[in-house]
Amino acid sequence: MELSEVMRTMSGVRLYLPDDVPDEVIYSALDDARFAPSGGNRQPWRVVVVRDLDLRKRVSEISSQEWRAYTAKWYPSPEELTGDQARKLQEGTDYHANMHQAPVHLFVWAELASFALTDRNLDRVSFVGGGSIYPFVQNLQLALSARGVGSRITALAIPAEAEWAATMSVPDGYGLAAVMTVGYPEWRATRLSRNPVESFARRESFEGTPLTAAP
Repeated sequence: MELSEVMRTMSGVRLYLPDDVPDEVIYSALDDARFAPSGGNRQPWRVVVVRDLDLRKRVSEISSQEWRAYTAKWYPSPEELTGDQARKLQEGTDYHANMHQAPVHLFVWAELASFALTDRNLDRVSFVGGGSIYPFVQNLQLALSARGVGSRITALAIPAEAEWAATMSVPDGYGLAAVMTVGYPEWRATRLSRNPVESFARRESFEGTPLTAAP
């Protein structure tokens, strides 16, 4: 599949077939993903491939708990939900309750000493460090999708980082960047809908004229 097609059809997969994803498929996707850029080419990622059902159920349990806290803060009360909000709320609830049905979970760890947080002193949340790990995560999702394998990343299992580190014998100095559910999707990929380039790209300033394909 052409890269452009993969990028335009790679949606986050919530429902998975029970079919296992062979190690050689995971390996092949990681073999492509490893060419992602990172600061100083330090390649700070480490990946733990989890198939154990009890661990996958624990991911679901923790993520569901965090999802409830997240929705209580960011979603309106039930009687104020719009139809679209109610649908998204139910989809998220179902996904986190059933994450363990994805036959493979990938834990992406990052070596903290590899990150140069040049924005750490700004009066906002720091996100520069993510540039050394999330391109790898994105590459991995694209590589899996190109092989017909679906995935979805979540940050809701990350609050239990210490528990996962102890369970997986992770040495000091590593942080959990993402947990990715992986499996063959129940549905065929379709083209995604996204805002056009003109809606977010401007010439010279935020108030500049929209960037278009034509001069």
